[in-house]
Amino acid sequence: MYRQFWVADEHRTFQRILWRTDPQENIRIFQLKTITYGTVPASFMATGCLHKLAESQDVDPVISEVIKRDFYMDDFLGGTSSYEAASQLRDGLIKTMLSAGLELRKWTSNNINLIKGISNNQEGNKTIPISDDNAITKVLGLFWNSDIDAFQFEVKANNFKFINHIPKRLILSEIACLFDPLGLVGPAIIQAKLMLQQLWRLKIQWDDRCIPSSPTPNSPTSGSPTPSSPKSSSPTPSSPTHNLTTPNLKKYSSVI
Repeated sequence: MYRQFWVADEHRTFQRILWRTDPQENIRIFQLKTITYGTVPASFMATGCLHKLAESQDVDPVISEVIKRDFYMDDFLGGTSSYEAASQLRDGLIKTMLSAGLELRKWTSNNINLIKGISNNQEGNKTIPISDDNAITKVLGLFWNSDIDAFQFEVKANNFKFINHIPKRLILSEIACLFDPLGLVGPAIIQAKLMLQQLWRLKIQWDDRCIPSSPTPNSPTSGSPTPSSPKSSSPTPSSPTHNLTTPNLKKYSSVI
């Protein structure tokens, strides 16, 4: 996406590239015209260009809103409640993005008919295995099963029963593998976070064996620090939702 956005002429002098293919050659100086990947403002500038495109006068208000709301860098994650609306959204996004030289690719949908309207070279690869009998799409670090329209989770934890020495370093490494940005399996991961909190309170060193003086259900000696199941799904709700929130001294929970 960065290569599709040009930098203002007066700023290109700050993107100079020194180049030569042989030590005996004179150094040639180039100026990069597009946003430079890896620089600090690159992500901000690219996202700003998308917002500028969305604010163009000839862009449909619905398309403008989803571009601002549902894009994460060059990944679009959005949807509608009907096939007809989704089809219009798809066509509107393709038209609007192409007007700025941005061709959307790697499409995935829980409705195969939406994909049929797109050329084969734009269809995404959805063959990332999560188990022997399942294949899903990876979306920003999450696993999405488009066939059943559900997020799934896979945790490959060490079996601590066969490890005599369990240092804090190993436990923190296992906990760091629990990736749940949407909080869908929060009730399970919170147990690992409580364990992490306890390790710091006990002032255990990185390579010390983790055996607290008073073991608790959340202590490192109670087994694997990965409380979530190897695979779980979150089905799409189809009825009105209600929210109940309750706190205690260690954590608070919210049920929808």
